[in-house]
Amino acid sequence: MATEEVQTSLKCVHCHEAVITPFEDNDKNTFCCQGCLSVYKILNQSNLQEFYSIQEQTGEYTRPLNNLKAKDFDYLNNEDFLKKYAQMEEQWSMSFYLKGVHCLACLWLIEKLPELAPAVENSRLDMGKSLVTITLKKGQKSFKEAAKVLNNLGYDPYPISNSDELMERQRKEERSLLLKIGIAGFSMMNIMLYTGSVYAGADGAYMVSFGYLSLLLALPVVFYSALPFYQSSLAAIKNKKVNIDIPLSFAILFGFFVSIYFVLQHREEFYFDSITTLVFLILLSRYVLKKAQQTSLNKNDILGIFQRGTTLRQLDAESERFEEILPEQLHQGDLIKVQPNEVIPCDGVIKKGETRINLSTLTGESEAILHNVGSQVFMGTVNVGNSILIETQKLAEQTRMGQLLKKIEKDNQTRSKYSYITDKISEYFVSTVFLLAGLTFSYYLLTQGLSVALDHTLALVIVTCPCALGLATPLTFSRVMGLAQRNGLIFKNEEALERLSHIEKVFFDKTGTLTTGNYQVSQASLSPDVNQEDCINLLYSLEKDSSHPVAKAIVKWCALQNLELKLIPLADRKEIIGRGVQAYQEGNLYEVTTQDNEDGKLNAILTKDGIIILSLNLQDQIREDALSTLRSLRKNQYETFMVSGDKASVVQEVSKKLEFESDKTWYEVSPENKAKHVKNHSHVLFIGDGANDSLAFNSAQASIATHGSIEMSLRISDIFLNEDRLNLVPYGLKLSKLAMTTVRTNLGFSLFYNLSGAALAIMGLIGPLEAAVLMPLSSLTVLGITLFNTRGGQRGNP
Repeated sequence: MATEEVQTSLKCVHCHEAVITPFEDNDKNTFCCQGCLSVYKILNQSNLQEFYSIQEQTGEYTRPLNNLKAKDFDYLNNEDFLKKYAQMEEQWSMSFYLKGVHCLACLWLIEKLPELAPAVENSRLDMGKSLVTITLKKGQKSFKEAAKVLNNLGYDPYPISNSDELMERQRKEERSLLLKIGIAGFSMMNIMLYTGSVYAGADGAYMVSFGYLSLLLALPVVFYSALPFYQSSLAAIKNKKVNIDIPLSFAILFGFFVSIYFVLQHREEFYFDSITTLVFLILLSRYVLKKAQQTSLNKNDILGIFQRGTTLRQLDAESERFEEILPEQLHQGDLIKVQPNEVIPCDGVIKKGETRINLSTLTGESEAILHNVGSQVFMGTVNVGNSILIETQKLAEQTRMGQLLKKIEKDNQTRSKYSYITDKISEYFVSTVFLLAGLTFSYYLLTQGLSVALDHTLALVIVTCPCALGLATPLTFSRVMGLAQRNGLIFKNEEALERLSHIEKVFFDKTGTLTTGNYQVSQASLSPDVNQEDCINLLYSLEKDSSHPVAKAIVKWCALQNLELKLIPLADRKEIIGRGVQAYQEGNLYEVTTQDNEDGKLNAILTKDGIIILSLNLQDQIREDALSTLRSLRKNQYETFMVSGDKASVVQEVSKKLEFESDKTWYEVSPENKAKHVKNHSHVLFIGDGANDSLAFNSAQASIATHGSIEMSLRISDIFLNEDRLNLVPYGLKLSKLAMTTVRTNLGFSLFYNLSGAALAIMGLIGPLEAAVLMPLSSLTVLGITLFNTRGGQRGNP
């Protein structure tokens, strides 16, 4: 008896994934799951079939919706909740993070929300951040309907707080900076009018009046708008360091006090226009750069991965009533219900119920562990068994996961050698500029007088401020690491990104990396005197409630046998960890156990009173994107290798399917020998799935952990795949090369600009005003180069 193969010719009408168990509508359209069928019906009923045309045009398809669950979203109508999450001007609006947004068809559909939810005025999606802002019609206050529509379409909405302390502090800083920019801009424009009149020929009383008016307008710029430069300079001097704000502060104060002297002397030369222009443009450029750098790696963003969705909090212990809330609304001591396949949102202890919990995010072990009353549970782990009641003990950053992410944040401060090089260059450059300024001032004072000497010296100090040089490396790394994080790659630090750019050879562990680590039944052998239907129903009944990977594979196989599965009553069913499942039926003992066969493959055996009645051959499945990932790497001139501890027959079969060369495939390799193979090659990236690969990780120039424990992975490897997508490997390699190319381009431009600017200022070809315009433009040019060069890294595709 052989198993039926998945019908790969059948594609889901909604998501274009291969169909295993078909679902059909009245028109005989085929779907992979009930979720896709439901969304298809909604779109058809709402005349939004253009969604599918856009998918066809772009070649990007939505993801399967087999985990789609109905939600009530009653908490969205809570008054206290609205105060924290919604904004009210003339109409109510709220921002939601949407899980599942990834293509232009998604963008089109989400912005059609007003056609699906009558209370909605408009819906605007920021694709880069997966944030949608929903504005209700006047008189409407409930976001519940809009959230339910989004959820039914397959986009799980998560409200974003507008009163978070950090966000509030950032908004205050931003408002303060904008005020400084506004004052500097207003003063600059008015001073330009006065100095323009003086340059055009105004003299006598007009010239004197315009000078004093310019002085008055420059005062708030110099003593308020320029405060950040002085504060930064003083901090650097206290720490006996040199930074880029020191020459800026010197230029502003030197030019200001010289200008006061000239105004009091009733001379027409003064630098208020140059000073205010410099302050305005520098502040403006730093504001733009700051906004650009907000895409960098954020600990709170990662923490939010484990706090998406809602949880049920118990209202009354006696009646067991629950309310639906967000995880961040929890308090210590709350009792919450965590249902099957939900992520636990806190650290706590089980008060009621028994279940199995997948601890892979913390321990790396994929097998679910039995937990009962009194057992400790942790945020980020997954309940894969029964509903349980948990008492919350630690929340958010106080949890074990939160403490781990603090460590990751600290590790991220390890910088690339390029960062240290540019810091040193900037320090030496500032010292050199002051030396050149002294020489320039002395030369022109002796040869052409005070006025010319001041002009040339001030222009030199302004134009050579190494802002662009200081930004060249950190801006690039923050931009690239931010792109990587949003697409599912977490880099430990800047150094990891740099080392990845030098890779030439890629080593793959087999199990759990090139394969899924999930079993699939490849062959079945039934005893001839056993009824097939009865046997399969019995097997299905035994394994249905188990969370073990082998049990899941068996249940899936049973569902593919074209039978109407029936649950058979069992007595004294037990799941014995490390052995299997057993139960009694009509007085007979039935057991399902596993054993390895001679080829190194796994067999699941169903016995009746110790006699084998069914044998299933199980194989680890090759990842769907494994071959395409390997072909992409080879196309880009990377050598690919595979190492495994499995037996020769198993490894060679996978090697053939994945097109590895025979001399680049090793089997029956111990962890120690994996490390030796890696050491025998240079410029190696090793990709594995857990702690047993730690020796190989340590021997490679760069390493990637594909899944499991974030804590363990980022301790022993450089990069962690936060999404189960192997094609992120070539994407990460591409990003690393983009990063280093951009850093080198930025450094080259910055050095060329500073040296050219210094020469032009010393020769008198540019004055202080031109220098004040050119200097911030160099920083904006670095930003432009960074955004342009990394535009290819916007999407997580190789």
